[in-house]
Amino acid sequence: MKALRLHPPAPTADPNLKYDETQQRLEPLPQDSVLIRVHATSLTQGELSWPETTKDREYPIPGHDVSGIVVEVSASTSSSAPAAEHDDGKAPSALAIGDEVYGLIAFNRDGAAAEYTVGLRSELALKPRSLSHEQAAAVPLSALTAWQHIIDYGGLKAGQSVLVTGAAGGVGASAMQIAKAAGAGRVIGTGSSGSLDFIRGLGADLAVDYTKGNTLREAVAAAGATLGVDEKVDIVLDCVGGATLEGSFEVVKDGGAVCCVAEPARLEVRERFPKVRSRFWIVEPSGLQLETITQWIEEGKLRSIVDRVLPVEEGREAFRILARGHNRGKIVLKVRDS
Repeated sequence: MKALRLHPPAPTADPNLKYDETQQRLEPLPQDSVLIRVHATSLTQGELSWPETTKDREYPIPGHDVSGIVVEVSASTSSSAPAAEHDDGKAPSALAIGDEVYGLIAFNRDGAAAEYTVGLRSELALKPRSLSHEQAAAVPLSALTAWQHIIDYGGLKAGQSVLVTGAAGGVGASAMQIAKAAGAGRVIGTGSSGSLDFIRGLGADLAVDYTKGNTLREAVAAAGATLGVDEKVDIVLDCVGGATLEGSFEVVKDGGAVCCVAEPARLEVRERFPKVRSRFWIVEPSGLQLETITQWIEEGKLRSIVDRVLPVEEGREAFRILARGHNRGKIVLKVRDS
């Protein structure tokens, strides 16, 4: 099969990616897995430099979001076989040959920028019928990251407030919508001046130009909210890092949470705000969570945000675009026509 593979030397600002033939065999399939004929995948900034990407793999394949069609199932993955249960006792839906699926492939395995890939049953869900494969491939990593930060760790309750920094990016755009779908009473998003209308279109109650102040608090105040003691938010999802992450602690209520996507908060900052919870978390695949996300998509509560679609052969150029930043949503690679 053909695949987009990272060739030596080690990843640089212009990684040596080539779409070429590989002799890699995907069979026999591992237990509780399926073989997917890939239609589309999407890329994540920085993924080529993650330790998980290169460990024990000579020519790693990027693109851990996948949308495609099941063409083979392992013996224990047929619709008649019992499903492996998750920690909460629930099991993902059964999958069969011909099913259109989407999901997030674990980072310690090859991704989906290839004609075929292997997905575990626990990583996948049926693709939303209302989305194309290209649209579906833009959803899993971003939506699951937002879910696991805001809902699982942040503990979002109906009526609470959420602030998302970098709200126009892949994760940020999903987070804005998921916060609303999960019942947030007020959602604030930050971005550049040119992205504010886009952020409002995602459901933001307040769109903040991050350049209008030296700190996050000042920028929010310039947009019309002072965020005094009684106005601070319950949860911040920070997709930016650096000074923006550190400023996030100033706008969160005691007992609230700063959820770190870009990088962990420095110890000195966490110690200055001992009543604010903080965690840096790498998203984990979850077919079960995707099933709820699919339901929200079909109900019109969540939409896929695609910055652009490029053919998989242009994967190297796609990573160049990704590195420049300021994308609105995800960059998707089309592997084959739907």
